[in-house]
Amino acid sequence: ELEKTAQITARIKNAFNLSATASESLADTLASVAANSNTTLEGLGESFKLAAPIAAAYGQSVEDVAVAFGVLGDAGIQNSRAGTGYSRLMSELTEKKGDTQELLAPFGESAEALDPMSNSIKDILGTFEKLIDTGKMTKGDIFDLLDQRSARTLVSLINSGTEAYENLESQRSAGIATQIRDFRVNETIAGQ
Repeated sequence: ELEKTAQITARIKNAFNLSATASESLADTLASVAANSNTTLEGLGESFKLAAPIAAAYGQSVEDVAVAFGVLGDAGIQNSRAGTGYSRLMSELTEKKGDTQELLAPFGESAEALDPMSNSIKDILGTFEKLIDTGKMTKGDIFDLLDQRSARTLVSLINSGTEAYENLESQRSAGIATQIRDFRVNETIAGQ
């Protein structure tokens, strides 16, 4: 298990161009999300395999993306479905910026609040929740605005809510990274 965690962490670290010192925090985040949601380390690795290029290009934090995958896992969207859905959502929000602006203008909102290049997935989720809670938008509007895969991903996140996101985010545990490091040291010594 620790070897798989180390491999998955290394792939994600490389995809996000993170420093070696970030590996410990990343491993803790992945282990915590896997332990506290309906996903696994392997599932997170599969999700990141598909979403990491666009998430990294858009400046999304690896921790925010991991937590989003945990929330999606709890909603039954896991592995490649979560990664593909997340990727499509980021692309659609960018590609549909003009449509989004047109939709939001009557409500005094700007499409900038939904731009994944300048907002985290958590902030984007919060904006959509606010629009729905105030009656300015319906979940059906999301299906009119985005393609089906993106809309299902976003509505699943909205249904879970920022509270579920923040709850999972707060459960980050420390320690797994130390176990991975010790495993690597033992493997290196055993291999000599």
